[in-house]
Amino acid sequence: MMRFDDDDDDDGRKTNTNTNNKSGCSTSSCAELLVYDFDGTLANTPTPREGKIMYENKIGQAWPHVGWWGRQESLEPPLEVGPGPAWASYVENRTRTDCVRIMMTGRVEKLSRRVTECLRMLEGTTETLCFHELVFKKGNGDTLEYKCEELRRMVRAYGPKKVRIWEDRVKHAEGFREFGKREFAEIVFEVTLVEPSNDY
Repeated sequence: MMRFDDDDDDDGRKTNTNTNNKSGCSTSSCAELLVYDFDGTLANTPTPREGKIMYENKIGQAWPHVGWWGRQESLEPPLEVGPGPAWASYVENRTRTDCVRIMMTGRVEKLSRRVTECLRMLEGTTETLCFHELVFKKGNGDTLEYKCEELRRMVRAYGPKKVRIWEDRVKHAEGFREFGKREFAEIVFEVTLVEPSNDY
């Protein structure tokens, strides 16, 4: 997990600092917790099937790696990353002072720098990223379980009246709805399954 604005140590590692007060949001009492997935949601990134075809068409050779989501190369040229279906919602909410904005991805922590670079590329050179936290997966456990555990932590930390989640995976969107009903019935849980959705 990284909090913004994060500072680089001299050796390039990230140091957790206070939440980004540039957003003007008081994280002690926010009306809404806004949680955005990365792949297929904030960012339009290639899935393994389409990405491997794109790679071979551009390079002239097959994808040389075994995995996909754990590879930094899946977010680098010649593959292309663009704004995803939830990017407009983030832009709409980026300056609100009554909410906490979170990017939470199933990408592992070793890819945090490249994911952050992609987000900054989408944001453009004139704007600053307005996320209070960038949350990455640790280890190889179940992604939905990890995200639900992080949601528990966020609800405890920020005490929102409403939680809004943007997600492209059908099973995850359904899982978040059930999670909200089961564990936080007193809080409004709104889950948006973006289109195009995925079920990989």
